[in-house]
Amino acid sequence: CFRDNHFGRLIIGLNTTYYTISRRYICYECHEASKRAKAAYATIAQQVDAHAAIDQIDDSSYTFMAWDNRIMHLYKYGRGARFPAFLTWRAGLDKTLLRMLPPLQDGGFRADRTSKMICELHSLAYDDACIEHEHEIQRLRSNPVAASNVYEPLGDFNDPRTWRGKIPTANYLVHARKLFFASIKAHLDKSVKQRGAEVLHWDVSYKEAKHLCRYRGKSIFKGLVTATNE
Repeated sequence: CFRDNHFGRLIIGLNTTYYTISRRYICYECHEASKRAKAAYATIAQQVDAHAAIDQIDDSSYTFMAWDNRIMHLYKYGRGARFPAFLTWRAGLDKTLLRMLPPLQDGGFRADRTSKMICELHSLAYDDACIEHEHEIQRLRSNPVAASNVYEPLGDFNDPRTWRGKIPTANYLVHARKLFFASIKAHLDKSVKQRGAEVLHWDVSYKEAKHLCRYRGKSIFKGLVTATNE
């Protein structure tokens, strides 16, 4: 569907935030195919004497933004792979930050601690920017030609019009990581198949399966089986 409740995507980096903005494009060949599909749908609905809800067919199949994952591989010379962020529904994470999540969490660094670390790095970057801003004001005041009595402040950390210190929560980090791994599942499956082994170590844990993946209070799986090579 068309999202008109924000003008761009907020991207959260390791110590700063930025936006990605694009116009909405249209594929005219897909548009004509959608028109033909609607006409055929209306004809079939009239033949069976049914009320066709043609208006419910949206235009998401032939309109897209420049960062749409469906067209990233179509850019020449691998430009789509150089897109710096991984997008969720209304925001996104910088790929530098996103690629740090797996090794941190695999090493026992929980998502809430990662969120606090990002908050610390953003706060330090904001403090450095405030100090640099004050030095810039002093430089301007030292110039009698460009001197002024009024200088705009840098703004508060949480002010969306100036700095916008947006910090991802632990739940958002986990959600973004799951979406990212789901998007590269085919690559991960191929990578696992390429790894050989001479000795496999098997282990079955029943505690995780007992508490996770429950439906109406009952466990779906009996145990969690893991296999590691040497």
